[in-house]
Amino acid sequence: MAERRKPSDEELRRKLEAAAPLLEASRTRYRALIPALQAWGWRQRLREVSDIAREVARTDEEVGHALERASRRAEVEAWPAGEVRTLLQDTTKLRGELTEAVQRRLERDASAGEGLRALLGQVLGVPRQVAMGEREAAAQEALQLDEALLPALSRFGGALEAVFGRPFARGQRLPFTLPEYEVLLAALPEGERALEQGWAQVTRIDTTGGVERELRRRAKRAPKSSRGAGGPRALVHATFWRGAAEAHVGAILSERFAPVQLSEDERPAALRWLLARELDGAARLHAESARAALLMLAHELTASPEGRAPLQGGRAQVRAWAAQADGLEGDEDWRRLRDGLRALAARSFRSALPPLYRVGRPTERAALPERLTDFFSGDG
Repeated sequence: MAERRKPSDEELRRKLEAAAPLLEASRTRYRALIPALQAWGWRQRLREVSDIAREVARTDEEVGHALERASRRAEVEAWPAGEVRTLLQDTTKLRGELTEAVQRRLERDASAGEGLRALLGQVLGVPRQVAMGEREAAAQEALQLDEALLPALSRFGGALEAVFGRPFARGQRLPFTLPEYEVLLAALPEGERALEQGWAQVTRIDTTGGVERELRRRAKRAPKSSRGAGGPRALVHATFWRGAAEAHVGAILSERFAPVQLSEDERPAALRWLLARELDGAARLHAESARAALLMLAHELTASPEGRAPLQGGRAQVRAWAAQADGLEGDEDWRRLRDGLRALAARSFRSALPPLYRVGRPTERAALPERLTDFFSGDG
């Protein structure tokens, strides 16, 4: 009888299918984790290999099933000695050593996966004095406590930079569109929560405050690139662009609504309307109120950005807004707008305003209009 041919290692690897790369990766990870857990300063060593520990914990159950199936098949089919049998033996042995090391540090029985998760909970994110040279690693550690945090920060920073990283020139149309701004507004709540959580994590981990100070300092400068922003860099990137967005929006609104000052609650709707108004002369602030009329009136009296659509209703619409805004007579912003118009009138109003909104001949200061409506009562 002819001797039965022994399968090659390549053939045996094909029998393992997807288990082969999983077991090889696990063997490598075990070799890094076991010495860390056996070391005298095992807590710091575990922090340094926390990414590996997380992956081992995540795949532990899958690795156990794969080892059991492959080992049983190897015995039944009498797989010969070689690389594949060595892989199974090494992985089984190392997994046992890892479980023993985990249980010793945990001081109770537990699987490798369950035990590693428990140990990581004991050492990661624990408040401590962080040395200057360890701040980056400590920040990375703190931000990885929630797996969803870094992706959320990266998305938020990228979305802000995509909109507010474009050049903007005074007197020009805005460099982004209403749909783009709406998408950003929808992402704002998640992004704000991620920023708040990220700073809370890095503040908590270092009792000296050094980690937070270092990252706050870095967040004052524009990041060189947004690609692949991860770890502390994702937090710094999102923080910088959140501040830049606030500054950009503040500058835009100050220019387009001067001298009226918007409240924080009014800013999103006002910017949304500005974007719509540039393309549509019939766009209106949704709120039917004297305040909305005052804002739209202030906007129409500013220098028109290049290419803005003509106002639907023209002079008649401006007069209607002035009459409605006079319902706020005595209000601080109402006074600002009236006094601004008075100043223009005293300096030859006719040449200071766009042609549609001239009030007529210059007037002596003593006879200056008292109400907004009075500025638009003439034929111009």
